[in-house]
Formats: sequence, C-alpha cells, structure tokens
Amino acid sequence: MPPPSITSRLVPGRYPPPNTNPIADRIRARRGARGLTPLDGTLLHVPPVAEGWNTLLGSVRTKGKVPGDVREIMILRVAARNGAAFEWIHHEHVGRDEGLGTEQLWVVRDFEGLPALRAVGNGDNAYNSVLSPLQSAALAFADYSTSQVQVPPKVTAALKKALRNFVLSSSSSSQSQDKLDIESQIQDLLVECAAITASYNMVSRFLISLDIATKSDERVPWPASVYEFRVGIPSVYGREGENDQHQGHFLHVETHITNPDPSTPWIVCCNSLLTNTSMWQWALPYILGPQPLAGKEGTRKLLGKYTTYNVLLHDQRGHGQSSYPGQVVDGTSTPLPDLPCTIPILAADVAHILRTLHTCAPIKSNLGKIHGKPEELENPIKSPIESTLKTIIGVSQGGAVALSFASQFPELLKQGRGGIVSCDTGPKTPLGNKEAWDERLQLAKSDGLEKLADVTVPRWFARGSRCSPEDASEDLEKEENVEKALHSRTPRTQVISEMITSTPLEGFRIGAGALSGYDLITPTQTPTNTSTGQSLSLLDSDIPTLLIAGELDGGGKVAKGMGDLERRWNERRKERGTGDVLVRLEVIKGAGHLPMVDETEEWWGVVGGWVNGL
Repeated sequence: MPPPSITSRLVPGRYPPPNTNPIADRIRARRGARGLTPLDGTLLHVPPVAEGWNTLLGSVRTKGKVPGDVREIMILRVAARNGAAFEWIHHEHVGRDEGLGTEQLWVVRDFEGLPALRAVGNGDNAYNSVLSPLQSAALAFADYSTSQVQVPPKVTAALKKALRNFVLSSSSSSQSQDKLDIESQIQDLLVECAAITASYNMVSRFLISLDIATKSDERVPWPASVYEFRVGIPSVYGREGENDQHQGHFLHVETHITNPDPSTPWIVCCNSLLTNTSMWQWALPYILGPQPLAGKEGTRKLLGKYTTYNVLLHDQRGHGQSSYPGQVVDGTSTPLPDLPCTIPILAADVAHILRTLHTCAPIKSNLGKIHGKPEELENPIKSPIESTLKTIIGVSQGGAVALSFASQFPELLKQGRGGIVSCDTGPKTPLGNKEAWDERLQLAKSDGLEKLADVTVPRWFARGSRCSPEDASEDLEKEENVEKALHSRTPRTQVISEMITSTPLEGFRIGAGALSGYDLITPTQTPTNTSTGQSLSLLDSDIPTLLIAGELDGGGKVAKGMGDLERRWNERRKERGTGDVLVRLEVIKGAGHLPMVDETEEWWGVVGGWVNGL
C-alpha cells in the first residue's frame, strides 16, 4: 500500500486493507504484485467509480485486439500531450515490454512533431522510418484526438488503411474471408483505437487535476536506455594494482543513454552525502531532453533530428547500491573490510568509471522483456567515455568531487572541451566543520539515521524553500492554502529523507570522514594532477567552471563562501593569463542545499544554458 502522504497534495488516499472492501480487492487482483496505486487510492473515495474505472481500463488494456505496441504508442502520446508524467512513467516500461525501443519512444514523446504518414518502405529519413506505417498512423490519430478532439479525415483514413494492411497480413485472416468480415474487423479496431485514446485522456486529466502521486508539476520524462553496472573499486589508484578490486568492494553505476553513437557527449552527476542516484530523478527529464547546443562539431544527432546528452550516475562509496564496510555481499559469508574515502579518491572513482565502463558487463536494463534478459545484455558503450565527457555536475560532497576532478583530471575534461558545475559546496573543510561532522555521526550511532534525517532535512531545505517541511500547510479549505500546497514540493522532501535513512551507517561514516578534512586550495594538501604529476591549488585550474549556490543554503553563507571562491579564482586566472575563461557564480533564488530538487526548472535553466554554451 502506498503511503497516503504521497497519494496527492490535494486529497489523501484511501487504501482499504485486503479482504475488507470487495471493490478494492478486485482492483488489487488486476494490479497484481504492484497492489493499489496512488490512482486507485484516489478513485476509492468514490467506490462505484473506482469499480467502473477498473473494469473499463482493464478491458482497454488487456481485452482488445489492437497490437500492444500500437496501444502503448497511443497511450504514451496522450501522456506526452497532456503533460501527465505519472501516466508516462507507468506506461513506458509496458511499451518497452511490447517491443518499443528508445528511438521510437522519442518520436512518441516529442509532441511537437509527427512522422510523415507513408506507405510501407517509403521512409525518407530515420525520423520518418523509425515507426511502422501502423504505428505512425495510430500516433497521428491519438495526437489529433488529444490536441484538437476532432481528427482530420485524412488522418482517420490513414489509420484505416494501416489497419486494413494489418488485418490482411494477420495470421488470423485468410484469403477465404469475405470482404464484409474484413471491413468489420477494421471497424472494430478503429473503434478500439478511439476508445484507447479517449480512455487515457480521461486518465491523464484525472491524474493532473487531482495531483495524483504529486506529479502534476513534473516534466514528462524523455526516454533513455538505462543500463546498470557493478564496477570494482581498485585497491589503489595510479599504480600497477589499479585493476585489482579492493577486496570485493564495488560501485553501482547507471547509464541513461539517449543516443548510443560514440560522438554523443556525456554528463556525469555526483551525489550529495547521504543520497543516491535517485536524487537526480527530477532533473533527468531536463538533462536528457533535446538540447539547442549539445556537443562539439561532428556530433551525430539522434534520428538525424535531436541533439542530446547521455548521463552517467553512480552511488558513491558506502551509499545506495554501492558496497560499504561490513556488508555481506550475496554469495559470500565474510563482511567487506573498511574502505578508504577522501574527496580525491571519490574523484578518482569517477575517472576510473569513465575509463573502464566500456569493459564491464551490464547487470540490468530497462529494455523490456524482449531485450532485457541479463544474459543477453550487451554493453552499448564501446570505448572510454572520457573522450566525449562534457560536464561533471556535483552537489555538496559531489560538488567538492567535481572541484577535485578538475584539479586531478583536467585532461579528461579537455578532450571533450568540457567543464564542471559545482553546487553548494566549498574548496576545503570550513573551520569547525570536523566537530560538526563528529556530532552528526555520534547522533546517527546513538539515535539512528531517522533522527539524523529529522535534523538534516530542515537544514537542507530551510523555510522559504518549496521543499521545506516547516512550510507545509494542512488546511486545504482556504484557496490560498490549495495554491500553496500545489506549489510545495514536500513530497520530494520525503523521498530525500528516505534516502538518508536508508544510507548504511558505515557509508555515512566514511563519507562524512571525506568531508571532515579536505583542502583543494593549499598546494601541500591538494591531490596530484595526473597529467603533470604535481600537487597544484584548485585556483591554478583553468577548466571552465560554473558555481551554483542555493539562496537559502546556510542562511546565505554558502552563497557568500562560493562568491569568495569565484573572486579568488578569477583573480588567479587573470594573474596567470587565463582570464578569458572566468569562473561564474549563479545563485538560485528560493533554493536550499539541493537546488536541483527544490528549484529544478530554475537550476537547469542556468546549468543547461551554461553547459550548452561550452
């Protein structure tokens, strides 16, 4: 049963326990292992409507004769047209199970265009030929029915023609069938197509109007082929033993690939302490979307039309699905040993992933039942990512990692003419912070990660942030409170809180240790630059750099500190004669410690514009 607090920001969900409500039980039977969804929890405010809805949608989804891939294309186009992120998320994987690939899903997601309606074999380019004639005709029908209600006759005629070809080529049809029977089948399928489109327009409008799953203000995702890997952590870096895994330790890595062409630029995102790759879920629909200027000259466009980025995410040491000290990994009985963790080591982990991921075997993907069996997965990455690295984006601990990466591995960024984006962090441990980290670790040990989350979340999202738990309103009787509730993003706060509480204590210990004593400014303390073999101050780096600070982070102290770094760094660049590439600071209004969470659109507006301009 989903937690009632995430059903909607407008109405609580109703989830009768099993065997207490026959209607809810029948819905559970159709849903299977997934159980009742936030949509069901909302509909169950009016049980007869919930029952009728269950019957109608069950019939549309499972009892018709329109091919599954065509059905899902129509449903997904409705979701894209209406901005129904929840509907898209829950049907993209169904479409993939029906055989749809990332390129086809891109055409469906892009509601600003339609492939040319054509005869079989007459596709004149990749965009026009990625869908079959029936798929293209169904997409156009769903698009016009959703956006204009009345479907142009030529669009309906094209769909009927494609359905005729489907009926005639179907194994259930034979030459002995009379013309009347064929026409009857075509009419049935056309009615079913209209019913699919109409039904899921009903669904999307209900989802958005009542803020189901709190996704009414989220962007519909752009499709990507997602692969997951386990990358071994080397015992040491920079020595012969770099390829030896550190006594079983590993990093969890995800690649979100929009375009498998080797020329496609990559963006790497580095997490905050106490979070995992899921912290980027709200930013990914923006990063993965079509870009006006992405990549150097010679980059091949997706379907000859879209310029995009691929994205690499990973869980840092001790976090998420990466290993942590004391963990007993499946198939073993011995707990994993302790694990060194410093900011330079975390930056070296990123470089290691970029250099070696093409040699690893994927362990999981989102490619659907047809192509997604682990033993059949092929790594789509054929060469080191470093040659097309566009940007390292990091926040908090990940922001410090991005800064350290610029000092340690400038040659990897320069290959792709890339830069770094460092959010809400600093170049060294502030005075007194070691003691603060010691206190937080002691709190987690004595009272648990839940208590740590209770004090961390309000600090990350201070009053005034859309994610601030202190600004949430319970009284929805007043109009201004309804507006405030829909503007609030406290459900995201709950997701972040759950990331904190799920972090292994030992993972927090080593991660906090990395933040307790780092210095990227003082040459005697800085990591070694791999291209020169010298330890240089961060201020001597000439890598293009964007600094981001949430306006509310630390009561404005974080923005002030990053402003001091911007000033000092630019002064040094001018002294060194590299002042034509200045460091730039942008402050995100209304944002807290994780601006890509509470002010996603504003954050990407700044970051995306800067990255695209590299």
